[in-house]
This record gives sequence, C-alpha cells and structure tokens, in this order.
Amino acid sequence: MDTTEGLTAAATGPAGGAKKRRSNAERSATTRSAVLDATITAIVRYGYRGATSERIAELSGLTRGAQKHHWSNKAEMVAEALLHLHDKLMAVTIAELERAADQGVGPALEALWRSFKSDLFTAADELHIAARSDEELRTLLIDVEREIGRRIRDITMSMLDDGRQSRQRLADIGAHAINVMRGMAFQSALLPSPERERRQLAVLEESVRDLLRPGSD
Repeated sequence: MDTTEGLTAAATGPAGGAKKRRSNAERSATTRSAVLDATITAIVRYGYRGATSERIAELSGLTRGAQKHHWSNKAEMVAEALLHLHDKLMAVTIAELERAADQGVGPALEALWRSFKSDLFTAADELHIAARSDEELRTLLIDVEREIGRRIRDITMSMLDDGRQSRQRLADIGAHAINVMRGMAFQSALLPSPERERRQLAVLEESVRDLLRPGSD
C-alpha cells in the first residue's frame, strides 16, 4: 500500500466508512481529564501554591482558558482532580485485590498499601496543609475526603470479609489497617525505606489476622 492509500485508509476507517468524529461531550471529557491529570502533577511537583494556572496549562498542553471554562476557581478544580485520580487508582487497586483474593491477608494488604504510595497521597497531603488557611478549599475537601474514605472503607471491608464478622467489626478492623498505612505513608514520604515498610506490613498482617480470629472481640 502506497502513501496515498495509507492516508485514504486512515481517513475512512477500517471498513472504508467515514472516520468517526468525536462528539462535543467526548472532546470536553478529554479536555477535563487532561487538565485534572496536569493539576495533580503540578501539586505533586510544586505544592498547592505553586500549582499555578500557568504551570497546569503548560503540563496539560491546553490554554488557561480550558481551566476557566470548566471550573469557576482553583479550589473546585483541585477537589475534582483528587476524585479523578482516585477513580483511576481504585480501578487498579480493585484489580490487584481481585488477583490477591485467594492468596490471603498479606498479599491483599500489600495491594492496598501500594495505593498509599501513589501521587494521590502526596497531593492530598499538600492540599490538607493548604486547607488549614483556605476556607473555600477546606469546605470542598471535606466532601471529597468523605467520598474517598467511603470508597477505601468499602474496598477494605470487602477484602477482609471472611463471612464470620459483623459489618461493624469489619469496619473497625479496616479502619485500623487504613490508619496504620496512613502513618506508614507519612513516614515513607520523609524517609523511604522498603525494608522498614516490609517489616511494618508484616506486623500489620499479624495484627489483622489476630483481629479476624473468632472471639478476638
């Protein structure tokens, strides 16, 4: 096939029909996704204050007008960016947990721990600090954190459910595991140590196994 034929094939599509054009909604969704991805990257690299509209535009490859078109202010944009990243992260985490489902508590906890080592945790940490002095950001983050917390709680309860525990008991054990991992993530952000993390996960696994044992409550 010569160049002309190649161009014709690319333009007409696989069956010789016209190449499908994206709808306005599809183009809008693509733009939003690119800006939200760039927002998280900017926060991780430069912090909340340093994640300026100029830097986000540069990272996304889109103009500042795209930000103003979709969001009324920066606080709204970064709050949505957290949920956007969490959507993608949960898809990966759920897939890993499903693969680890028949391998016991340890592999499941390791899969959950990997989600705490993502850009989501780094960005959320930056935003928590900024929200202390930014009332508008704090108000928006409260709702976002509740939603993310609900998602993590549900996936953790499902991971730990052995058919012998009440939902409240599973929620309490799940909260214990999540809070331990949050502490580990803060420590690792300052001083990473794979060996320390391995030891801490081993202790957490032992603790969770004990808590799941009948009569432990």
